[in-house]
Amino acid sequence: MKREIISPETVHKPTTYYSHAVRIGDLVYTAGQAPHVVSGEVWPKTDPEGQVRCAFENMVAVLKASHVSFDDIVRMNVLVRAAEVIPVFWKVAREYLGNTQPAVTMAVVKGLAGPDYLLEFEAIVSRA
Repeated sequence: MKREIISPETVHKPTTYYSHAVRIGDLVYTAGQAPHVVSGEVWPKTDPEGQVRCAFENMVAVLKASHVSFDDIVRMNVLVRAAEVIPVFWKVAREYLGNTQPAVTMAVVKGLAGPDYLLEFEAIVSRA
């Protein structure tokens, strides 16, 4: 199967050696989407809801470039730096996911790749 690398210009450039998504056949694997604006700056950590929305908007762009949508997500892994971010994540997630109920694992972690990240989440998506 052909492997397609997806890194849309509507999302910040990858900060290290990775792509925002990889498609193999009908499956799309996204990288963790973090609260980076397109310029590469991180959304202020003093605004948890803003960080969550920023990460979701990045996911919107990656999914669109992959020709899939939130309706096609089958699995998400969510990492947060504090338990207090969990209800904020779910509040925003409901707006984007609608009735889609992917399998989800959520973990509170000590740190993430960016020192000001409050969260990061990735998805597995099926076009089938």
